[in-house]
Amino acid sequence: MALTLGQNTYADEDAASEYTTMAGLDALSNPQTSLVQATMALDRLYGSRFIGRKAQLDQKLAWPRIPTSSDVSVSDDWYYTDSFGNYRDFNSVPAEVIQATVELAVLLEAGFDLYAQPEPLVLELKEKLDVLETQAKFASPRRDEGNLYKINVILAPLLSQGGTIKAVR
Repeated sequence: MALTLGQNTYADEDAASEYTTMAGLDALSNPQTSLVQATMALDRLYGSRFIGRKAQLDQKLAWPRIPTSSDVSVSDDWYYTDSFGNYRDFNSVPAEVIQATVELAVLLEAGFDLYAQPEPLVLELKEKLDVLETQAKFASPRRDEGNLYKINVILAPLLSQGGTIKAVR
């Protein structure tokens, strides 16, 4: 499968190689498959949470984007602020999306299963053998903890901070 920026991937092999070297990560052994899978997963996991909306109705990926009516600081050149208040040009794919794509591709190649049910975290475990008493206290597992935490941090400026309510009469 050939990589086509903007069609099936956010990062090409050169960007992946550059980022893995800079970040001290293992190089991708199968970059074409891993980058496409990571791009699809990013769009599924974060597509509806990115600020703005797709620039074109028929575009295959979530980026590039344009501001919506709920975004503030909109100008004529599609420069507007991200969730951290930094001015951005959303005519292109931000570096954070490229970095998150490569990070997720590395995780996928290492065997990370995006769709696996996370194991519950045991906070407290009491066992008694004589009268057979067992007590366990679990924390509720969160999908965004663990391996995806780093990706959440990378993408944080590009994610909307909440929803908006639109009144319709």
